[in-house]
Amino acid sequence: MTPPHRILSNNRGAIALISVLVLSVLILVFALVLDTGFSFTSKSRIEQAVEAAAMAGAKGLCSGNAVAAAIQMAIDNGIEDAADEDVLTVVPGFYDENDSYEDFPIYRNFAVDPDSSTLENEAVDRLSGAGLHYDNAVLVICNKRIDSLSGGLLGQGSTTVSAAAVAFLSRKDLLTLDGDITVDRRFRSGYPLFRDTIIHANGDISFNGGETLEGETVVTATGQIENCPGACYARMPKVAVPPLEVVVEERRQLAEEAGTLVEGAHWPDDYEWHEAPFGWCRNRWGVITIAFTPGDHNGAVYFLAAEDESGAGTPVTSVTVHPPPDDDLDRAAWNFTLATDVSALNFKSPRQLYDNPIILGETAEKTVHFYSTETILFNPIYLHYQAYNYLFKGIVFRCKRFEHVWYSRSSDESRFQKIRVIAEEVSFTGRYASDPLLDGLFGPPCTPRLVHLAYPKLTDS
Repeated sequence: MTPPHRILSNNRGAIALISVLVLSVLILVFALVLDTGFSFTSKSRIEQAVEAAAMAGAKGLCSGNAVAAAIQMAIDNGIEDAADEDVLTVVPGFYDENDSYEDFPIYRNFAVDPDSSTLENEAVDRLSGAGLHYDNAVLVICNKRIDSLSGGLLGQGSTTVSAAAVAFLSRKDLLTLDGDITVDRRFRSGYPLFRDTIIHANGDISFNGGETLEGETVVTATGQIENCPGACYARMPKVAVPPLEVVVEERRQLAEEAGTLVEGAHWPDDYEWHEAPFGWCRNRWGVITIAFTPGDHNGAVYFLAAEDESGAGTPVTSVTVHPPPDDDLDRAAWNFTLATDVSALNFKSPRQLYDNPIILGETAEKTVHFYSTETILFNPIYLHYQAYNYLFKGIVFRCKRFEHVWYSRSSDESRFQKIRVIAEEVSFTGRYASDPLLDGLFGPPCTPRLVHLAYPKLTDS
């Protein structure tokens, strides 16, 4: 018979062994829970950093620093080694926002730009056959090794966390913020012709039913769409952008700091041309005519004020864009911004035919921006000559009201006006016109610069 003290001793040994085993299991379970939780937390943090980096990169497309902006944002959000290409990859490209194209080779909805030194994407031909598309998005991919908190207790000292995101600039080439888009019923059948133009109204759209929607043109509205001539989608969400007054005041401050603010009320009332920061200016009873210095303005911001702060002088009531006073000068100007608080900014053909049209704007970074707190009137053709006095190759208009007036019986396919419009309301008026021909795609949609997140989808192959 075994003595009681031996039985007790054996039980104690078994209990100690079981306790060690249970404790070991608990430690392993704790390490597993700890590492799993840390892995999920790290992945969430890195995903958020990648999304923020992609959005910063998309915003940077318009200033030429997309890659640098994305890397810096990733660093600011905790990916300290984001400058290492093995950790973070930033790729500019084209995101197919409206699902207009077949699947691209690598990603279904994102085409990598083979030459990111330009904003044109050589991998995407526009559906309208009008050349290449432009980069509108940035893809950010992160593969980062994270040390485990358990110190390799589970046999794995680190793990790789991966995340990817695409941010793109949503296009709105013709956008009304608080009103409607209306098209006069007196246009000839097939006109106006909208090519590669993304149209949206925070209200209703009223077509005449005879327009042509070509290429990638899509029409959306928060309200109703009457007489839709193509791909139209009603009851869509509203689009919000910064208030016009805020945007114009920002440009005023930039011009004031740069010494490029012009107070029209102080301009000599002699109807003679005088030099101005943007080129030339002349005044007659508060009606200002301006002309731009030909060539590249290197991103200058100009502001034309209706009155001076003291209220002296004759307030300016309207501004009309005119060719340079010297007929021998070239009439092409690009890469600048003009903002004004004058009640009317006119692109209206005078009762004469210019030898050559005024050419404003270019593609990509050479775009011209016009801001007006009130009305912009665009009437580029003089009726009797049926010839263009203005040709826009890349213009963005931001105003309260935009009026597009045409009186032409002939069309010229080479005369597509490359414009984008953001206004409270937009109207197209034409009398038996075979115009306008509008093309909204001449570079990344840097205005209104609506940044959205998306996610790359790999092709089946």
